[in-house]
Amino acid sequence: MVTQKILLPSLKGYTKQGDSGGDDIIRILGEFVGRVVGEILYRNYGDLAIVLKFRNIHFASFRSPLRKVHDMCVIKQLESVSCHYNDEEMALYVCYGKEGLEKLIKQSH
Repeated sequence: MVTQKILLPSLKGYTKQGDSGGDDIIRILGEFVGRVVGEILYRNYGDLAIVLKFRNIHFASFRSPLRKVHDMCVIKQLESVSCHYNDEEMALYVCYGKEGLEKLIKQSH
């Protein structure tokens, strides 16, 4: 159960040749995927999810795992969802226990 309905992004007008619409498409799709991943993580792990909340919408930010530890942990949480890990298993997989995960969440806000 997703906490809020997520609308598909509109890509109308971004497919013309010769403009810089490619960057806009990547940005729009990135924001959409961030909202979907954020809702999935929040639905499965609640307050232990590494997500940000803005206007009652949960979203996750992740890019290349080489950029930030936070991004790598979001990817590991997403893997935990697909492996059906409970809270304890997820916390151990992501950052070696619940205390480490709570510390990481506090640092990310």
